[in-house]
Amino acid sequence: MKKMKLKALSLALLALPITSFAAEPVSHQPTDVSFSVEAEKEVERDLLQVSLFYQAEGNDLSALNKTMAEKMNKAIELAKAQSAVEIKDNSRNTWIRYDNKGKQQGWIARAELTLESKDSQVLSTLVHELDGVLAIDRVSASVSREKLNGLEKELTKEALAKVKDKALLVQESLQMKGYHTQSLDVSSANDSANDFRPYTAGAMMAKSFSYSDEKDETYTQSGKEKIKVSVNARIALLKE
Repeated sequence: MKKMKLKALSLALLALPITSFAAEPVSHQPTDVSFSVEAEKEVERDLLQVSLFYQAEGNDLSALNKTMAEKMNKAIELAKAQSAVEIKDNSRNTWIRYDNKGKQQGWIARAELTLESKDSQVLSTLVHELDGVLAIDRVSASVSREKLNGLEKELTKEALAKVKDKALLVQESLQMKGYHTQSLDVSSANDSANDFRPYTAGAMMAKSFSYSDEKDETYTQSGKEKIKVSVNARIALLKE
């Protein structure tokens, strides 16, 4: 009886899976690492915009419209004579003027003209010619789309080179055999052509612009702007 029990136990042990006594397999799965890099450059704003306007009030709507048309036609004629200047906006609006009792008491007419140029001196001269015809509402500066596109290409190359350098640094620091790129997310701080970062000539707001013999700094000092490209990267480090 005892021999049969021992024999049965031996057979049971033989029936156990061999893997129960084997060592855990060594994992060769890659290790993922995420990091970010940036490349940026400060550049001069090269595109200038000047918004001008004419506004008047009166009881005779026909007379207001005639005066507004004369002023705008003259301004547009002068602007079109300058090939370096582009007319970006040209609008005219009329509103009813009411008294404090809510009764109609005449009309308000307003016309607006927005000029744009990369040539600050030409634009300055044109605005000088328009003095007395239209008044300055706003002056703004930005980086042009052409310049922005070139800068983004340059900064993207620089940022991707930084990704490669950082990936190699991580690999070597952790004593890994190699790496491969899992994903890259490239973004720019200036993705839109209309992403203006204007500065305002506060003293010029809603008043006539008069020139003196001194050089006007409103147009020549357009300011600087930082253009930035960011890259979020994820790499897989290889142990073997």
